Amino acid sequence: MNQNYRGKFPEAFELAHEAVELLDEFAPPNVVASCVNTLGIVEVERGNLKSALESFIKALHIHRGTKDSLKIGTVLLNIGMIWQNLAELDKAISHYEEAWQIAYNRRDTNSQIYAFNNIGTVYESIKEDIDSALIFYEKASFLADSYTHSSEYTKAALLHNVGTIYLQKEDFPRSKRYLYKAQKIARDANLEVV
Repeated sequence: MNQNYRGKFPEAFELAHEAVELLDEFAPPNVVASCVNTLGIVEVERGNLKSALESFIKALHIHRGTKDSLKIGTVLLNIGMIWQNLAELDKAISHYEEAWQIAYNRRDTNSQIYAFNNIGTVYESIKEDIDSALIFYEKASFLADSYTHSSEYTKAALLHNVGTIYLQKEDFPRSKRYLYKAQKIARDANLEVV
């Protein structure tokens, strides 16, 4: 499926679709579900969100049958992203919360960080609920800071999110403190602008 990352989306989609058709008959369900999820990713890249959603829902159904909680959580995050992009914010939050619960039960800190951050982005996009966005960004930032495997980019991006919310709340001293921390981490790690 490397075609997807080279920008050859039609070719990647055709390859993934053919793989699903071939594998659907004889491959283990987890392999079929992974291929269907890949179809969804290619459709997202092509801008076909409704088709991507159909693929992700199918992948989720198959993964639920295999009880693979890691894959279920990943696909739930994908579905939440689609609902968020389609401005179905309650559905997005619901899927992100379910993904977080699975990550929490698995003690998967990295997935918890992504789920909290994604929930924060939904609340931030609502605008009138930046307080809730701040809560989730701070939870994500706290987890990232205490998790030894978090990338510096993730830490900086989350601190930037928190700082941006404080800026919207016109709490300039806190905003400055968080944005400065984000910038320092990015600079120390030789990262591009967060």
